[in-house]
Amino acid sequence: MKLKAFTDGASRGNPGEAAIGIIIKSEDNTTIETHKKYLGTTTNNIAEYTALLVCVETIKNSET
Repeated sequence: MKLKAFTDGASRGNPGEAAIGIIIKSEDNTTIETHKKYLGTTTNNIAEYTALLVCVETIKNSET
């Protein structure tokens, strides 16, 4: 099954308060999972990378 994944991470200030958001959809655009998380104080780059890593882990764990 093919999936579509949308990720974003951002911080208010750099570094600053940061969070991530993830949406995973099926081929027919049905939302399979959403995830959001507050990260605390970190940089914008760390927030972006964290969003990607959490997305990959979420997909990996759902396949088992």
